Amino acid sequence: MESKTNKVKNSAKFISENSKHVKINLEKIQNCSTFLLSFLKEKKLDISNWHNHPLHPSESNEKTLDWIFLVDTLNFAFWSNFIVKYKENQYSGYSALLAAINRAIDNTIPITQPEFLSKITLLDVEKIFHSESEQILLIDKRCEFMNQLGQVVLKKFNGKFINVVRNAQNDAEKLLDLIIENFPSFRDESVYKNQPVFFYKRAQILVADIWGCFEGKGIGKLDGIDNLTMFPDYRVPQCLNYLGIIEYSDELMDLLKKEDCFIEQNSEYEIEIRGNSVWGVELLKNETLKLIEKDPNLQNYHLNSVLIDFFLYDYAKKHHKEMQHIPIHKTKTWFY
Repeated sequence: MESKTNKVKNSAKFISENSKHVKINLEKIQNCSTFLLSFLKEKKLDISNWHNHPLHPSESNEKTLDWIFLVDTLNFAFWSNFIVKYKENQYSGYSALLAAINRAIDNTIPITQPEFLSKITLLDVEKIFHSESEQILLIDKRCEFMNQLGQVVLKKFNGKFINVVRNAQNDAEKLLDLIIENFPSFRDESVYKNQPVFFYKRAQILVADIWGCFEGKGIGKLDGIDNLTMFPDYRVPQCLNYLGIIEYSDELMDLLKKEDCFIEQNSEYEIEIRGNSVWGVELLKNETLKLIEKDPNLQNYHLNSVLIDFFLYDYAKKHHKEMQHIPIHKTKTWFY
């Protein structure tokens, strides 16, 4: 039976080979592999970097594991003006989600507990995610997925998120299977050219966050983590386009630059952006691994698509001003 990660890779390859609006620049991949290697040498693509995010928990324990499950259940649709104030600072995007969750925990709301999640109401969710600006996008779906998360863990995993991970027996592929099979909100699938295609963005990032938080040890020791792909959202494709790895047709770029432009979910545009992003990072990873193999001083360095994704996301946030001229694609979806 084909693994979930192979389904994603084969989907991405198929999409890339049949794309009309997005293409991969192989020459730029070679250039970027050297660029990536320089950051690898500076420890900028290191598993320990997970804890560098100011809103990520500092400890690696069961409470943090609970937090990760909740975060990645809600890890989608951050391109609106959603601003959260927390400890005198204002946060936007993904960080605003983390700030709201951490604020709730500080206020003794048991937001990461399955019992609470199973019964949470839309009114509760609106209060927890209140903002200084616009309401968080797709709030009804967020409430639905929080209910689903709590109910499934109570029913199938004895009320503990850690049991989901234990059932995977330190296997990244098994953990991915358990998440996708038991929690419907993670089933990130579509159809392209009459063929089923798979992305599993949030499911893969959930596995990756557990691995990153625990630095590949203990409950975070996940064999097969190198099989995961990048997590096709809207921010990393922007970075890949900026670096020249993926290129958009004039038609697509003109569309993306229009004010209030929304790309339809499951459209050719959306699927081609996501598929080429996955395949582009796979090619970039393979090219960079070749360079590592040639250098005896780099034999102890670890590189996979997860670390590349984490790096590119952080790079995009750090260099957002330089990337302002490249539009992100806005799609109303709960998959990313």
